[in-house]
Amino acid sequence: LTAGAVLFAKQSIDAAKDQVRIEKLLETTMKRTSNASKEQIQAIKDEASALQNVGIVGDEVALAGANQLAVYGLRSDQIKKLMPNLNDMIAKEKGLNGTQEDAMADVIGKAMNGKTKGLLKYGVSLTAAEEKLFKTMKQEQKMEFISKKLNESIGGTNKALRETDEGKIVAAKNAWGD
Repeated sequence: LTAGAVLFAKQSIDAAKDQVRIEKLLETTMKRTSNASKEQIQAIKDEASALQNVGIVGDEVALAGANQLAVYGLRSDQIKKLMPNLNDMIAKEKGLNGTQEDAMADVIGKAMNGKTKGLLKYGVSLTAAEEKLFKTMKQEQKMEFISKKLNESIGGTNKALRETDEGKIVAAKNAWGD
């Protein structure tokens, strides 16, 4: 074997271990915080795979973000709805180099709890009236509001980066990693 082949094999094995680790972490967190079923957890995994096929953010990165949202107590349907937003945030912030450590879900989790300043980094600013209204919203309404605002400001970033030459290479690596 050449040194390149050995390195490639090691990287492939490491990537597989990372995938298993983040999937287990997600399962544990979702069961603990929202009593999620196997089907609900699988739906999140399926969404991460589907999103990987349209953008440049790897499914293991999307699952790390989903896990962070689960820590904030979001349900599987809410997490699934926010995952495209998360991938756009990661793509905007990290370009083609997003990792599991870069998942931006804390910004959304904090915003759901009323700390919306972190959203400014993604072009989302609330007027005084919106801020006041936001405080009175139920969790579901807050999630919809944040998702809509993120779509308006950075929606499509993940997909757009895939269209670049570098993005096509990253997408191919993500597909190969699976």
